[in-house]
Amino acid sequence: MKKIELIPLNKINYRKEFWKGTKFRRYNVGLNVKDEQDNYFDYMLVYVGWEMYSLMLVNITENSYDAGFVYGSVIPVDESLDRMVVRVKDLKAVFGEESKDWYLIKESYE
Repeated sequence: MKKIELIPLNKINYRKEFWKGTKFRRYNVGLNVKDEQDNYFDYMLVYVGWEMYSLMLVNITENSYDAGFVYGSVIPVDESLDRMVVRVKDLKAVFGEESKDWYLIKESYE
């Protein structure tokens, strides 16, 4: 059975690194739902094939009209790190004030 833990992005150390394939959830996306807990989209960090040193977030929410759409713009990778990762501080720079609505999805299986 899959278990999901949501960790607020604002509670994660700003230097924490995320690789492609990392999943995030954004709440308060403006869906017309009865329960605010259902007012979210899930995203995955993916490699941008045409732009070196960049990653982007793609909507992976199941049964969503927004599935496959890209969130905002590409997220630049710090070339000095010598690896394709983004840090919390990089994500917050892209999200701005909306960073309070973002959570890291930590999946585990029982």
